Amino acid sequence: MRILQRYSDSIKYRRPITITGLTLEGHVGGFAGVVQSVGHDVMRDKSSRYRITISTTSDLMKETGD
Repeated sequence: MRILQRYSDSIKYRRPITITGLTLEGHVGGFAGVVQSVGHDVMRDKSSRYRITISTTSDLMKETGD
């Protein structure tokens, strides 16, 4: 699964990516940042298989002090 490899590379190399997905509230949005974790989301239907935790670009700037 190529998409899982992309998430894994983001975690391993701290490489920011951009994805489209649903927020916890169910709103569609675009997200950019480094993936923190990937897991199966058993509470959602089969079209939304993974739960991705991502540090946004603004979060990363706070970490580095930029």
